[in-house]
Amino acid sequence: MAKQVVKIGNNEFESYISPLSTGSRAMFHAFESSEKMNDIVAEVEDWLVANNKGWYASEIRENRRTASRDFVGSNDRNLLNNPNQITAFNYQNLLNNALNGLSDIEQNLELGGGMKKKKLIMSSQPIGVFNFPAAAVGLYRKAEYFSPLDNAVIDKGLVQGNIDNGFYYTQNGQKKPLEQRQENTTEMLRINPTAIPKKTNSGMLYTHPIKYKNVMLKFGTTNRKVYLVKSDVKNIQNKGKEKYVDLYINVMASAIIEPENVFYSALPSFLAAKILEDAGFKVQIHKMIMIQDYNNNAICYSTTIKDYGKPIDINKILVQCGDPRTFRWQDFRNWSALFRAGLDIDLGGGYGRIISTNDQIRVFNDFKAWKRKKIEKGELKEFNKNMRLHLNAGMPASNDDEAQQLRNVEERLKFLLDSVAVEFSGSEQAIKDAIKRDSAKLTKANIIAAFERNLTSTAIEPRQPEDGDLRISDYDFTNIKTDHKNQIDKFKQIKATL
Repeated sequence: MAKQVVKIGNNEFESYISPLSTGSRAMFHAFESSEKMNDIVAEVEDWLVANNKGWYASEIRENRRTASRDFVGSNDRNLLNNPNQITAFNYQNLLNNALNGLSDIEQNLELGGGMKKKKLIMSSQPIGVFNFPAAAVGLYRKAEYFSPLDNAVIDKGLVQGNIDNGFYYTQNGQKKPLEQRQENTTEMLRINPTAIPKKTNSGMLYTHPIKYKNVMLKFGTTNRKVYLVKSDVKNIQNKGKEKYVDLYINVMASAIIEPENVFYSALPSFLAAKILEDAGFKVQIHKMIMIQDYNNNAICYSTTIKDYGKPIDINKILVQCGDPRTFRWQDFRNWSALFRAGLDIDLGGGYGRIISTNDQIRVFNDFKAWKRKKIEKGELKEFNKNMRLHLNAGMPASNDDEAQQLRNVEERLKFLLDSVAVEFSGSEQAIKDAIKRDSAKLTKANIIAAFERNLTSTAIEPRQPEDGDLRISDYDFTNIKTDHKNQIDKFKQIKATL
């Protein structure tokens, strides 16, 4: 069929017929974390250089691009090139104002009377499935310190200095420079003649591969081992389905968007996650990149930034999804390299173009179809296999004034909550919950009209992917369409009685 695979090291990138045009391609991928993605992109860039494949964002790698506070949010190139060092959101005052403006949103939303509530069990005992994303939040490379003058690894207790000014130790009054390496890198270079030295963004040396014979580079984690245990939470009204929801924040914003306005797109996801978890749901949040060239070729990939059972860290979410220091530097660099590697396309004189709202629906639909196929083949592990509860939680970025931005956030939030409520409680109960939620602020007629728009939105309308390799059986697709139509019909039947 139409599936194509590019293999770079241990990484595979799959592309299919683009939903934007049958003569174009679309690449889909899911990364475990932003840290893992940045490491993989560094490998991809090395591969592009080795194969003489130019790509537009190489200007960042080669220090030819000037960092602009007015566009990127910072003039500090060292900070921008080391995104793990960006730990605090850049526009905290604007965030505080926004959260204060949204503070009257009802937090104790009811999503159907048939739900039993029970907390997600996070255990350090191996009685569940090891949860890598939860552990990876605190994952880091353990360090060793190599002295070139002594050709030896030095005891860590002797090490002085830091990343910015360099490491060293003192012997007989002589200051000897040290090279920071990932633990076991020196041994790997000794026993493996084909090991390829690499460096992290912060300058730590490590090797590819990370394992050879009985030697493996060492990682540490600030967390104890975390296992995710499936609890007995079921939804009585909806065939006993467990309560998992995945929210995707599409962070795309064109060059005309002021840097301080990028973060509003992430707020609906944060608020929805908080409300849903208070209602007993397990929520995972993903950052999503969706970009195309001028010939309808596209890439769509996600990174997990908040796993089930982990606290909702709005600062981390906004650094990843609403801060131009990340979005307009590292993300530009990442997707330009992935576009070149996965689709063999150099974006040329820019970084691609934003996909329109209607086309985003089509691309995200095919991305979810790709995930469904990967899950079916056992190539991707997901607790939430119900793709109707994988929701695009972002919203188009704009330069609207603050009051309109907050109205946009609230509208998108209600779309997310209504989508989840219909899936678990049915449209008849969901509209009653929506009226209860919003009656203090809106007329019943406006609440019903907004709910109907959400229920019939093209964003949740079932559709088959463009590529035959991603399509589900006609029988299953017919059932999905029938379920969707039944929800609309049930709502219409009771609409006049509300």
